[in-house]
Amino acid sequence: MFMSYITRLAPLILAASSLLMPHVASANSVVFDPMSVESNDDVVVDSMYIERLLDGKEESARYLSLASMVKAHGPWVTIGATGMQAKIHITSYLIQTKREQEAVNLLKNRDVEGWLSYSFQGGVFNDFVMALDTGNIKYVKALIETNPNGINTPFTLTTAGDEVTPISLLATDKYIDKDYYELVLRLLLKAGANPHQPLPNGMTPMVIASASNNMKFVRVAQAHIAEQTEGKKGLFTNTPLSQAQMIEMQAIVDAWIEDETKNGSKYQFAKLHEIWIQMILKGYNIAADLMYEKLTTYPKFSIDYRDNGGLSGLMAATLSEVYGGNVEYAKKLIDLGADPTVLINVQGIPGEEEPIKINLIQLALEKDNYKVVGLLIVSGVDFLFLPGSDELLMLHSAMEQKAFKSAEMIRQAIMQSMKENPES
Repeated sequence: MFMSYITRLAPLILAASSLLMPHVASANSVVFDPMSVESNDDVVVDSMYIERLLDGKEESARYLSLASMVKAHGPWVTIGATGMQAKIHITSYLIQTKREQEAVNLLKNRDVEGWLSYSFQGGVFNDFVMALDTGNIKYVKALIETNPNGINTPFTLTTAGDEVTPISLLATDKYIDKDYYELVLRLLLKAGANPHQPLPNGMTPMVIASASNNMKFVRVAQAHIAEQTEGKKGLFTNTPLSQAQMIEMQAIVDAWIEDETKNGSKYQFAKLHEIWIQMILKGYNIAADLMYEKLTTYPKFSIDYRDNGGLSGLMAATLSEVYGGNVEYAKKLIDLGADPTVLINVQGIPGEEEPIKINLIQLALEKDNYKVVGLLIVSGVDFLFLPGSDELLMLHSAMEQKAFKSAEMIRQAIMQSMKENPES
């Protein structure tokens, strides 16, 4: 099994370690080719042009000059001699020429986009990877702060189309000896990077770290979870959606608004409720909010409504595919009056009359949605015993299901309860 992991991981490690070396170009490059950008301007934006633009100016003046250039001529800089020319992104040029602050200023003021992959001299350049390789941590911070949705979005690493996420690169052993390694890893984790998110090839960063013998990654990732469960900082905030998810959600929102404007969204109640549940499961909360407003106009609707065998909104948030659960929407629903202590009937043992009852914490354990588990604990849901029992421990159930992050939440709650009530 271990060797099979190594075999599957080898192309990824090879791609990561050889990023700045020329790659064999595929017949159809899957990354943007800046050489396809045509300019009708008489001005040639090359390295000499940039140097003249920046020469002798203070930081604020350098930023204004660069921002004006990008607005007038675009972000691409031509380099190389005639016949061997290539185009490099302005932030890449600034990073390579040790002008990190200028690149940061363009990014923070949204003059340019971040998390950008493009073809360059037979290979692929990516601004995050370049900043990581050169130790430009200010730029990495700016990327995370200006566009957190890029954190869990796969980007192209090679001309063959291999895709990775930012945190999966840190799961390899390429950067492990860099003095900024833990800082960058913690920045990504704090911003919501998911160490368990599968890449397009099915591998997860945690599996990559194990296969690379990168125990530092495993230790830092586990410590981050422990810090969240102990301090609750960031615990009740959703993991950021990927770029693709954001685009899909916005498309749904736009279509909904257009339909509502033209036709009044004449959905039957059951269908509308079903779509609302799907939006919550996906973590598309903006779309879910729009549908919730419409649902409240139906007399049949209540905050805890569920079809026979279906899900309520709070159940959907508990089972959400968002890493850790859709904790933001769960909190919103509880604030609106949803009952977090509700017991759910599930199929019992054949021949027995009484169905089994479970609570929402047990439901969250199915996906190890530890953030929702934490919310349910502070909302008064019993975390000590399974419903109807004074012997079967919730912690034991979590461990049996390998819901280890949720188990840590429950363990912390038990320790806190014992501290507050030492005689109980």
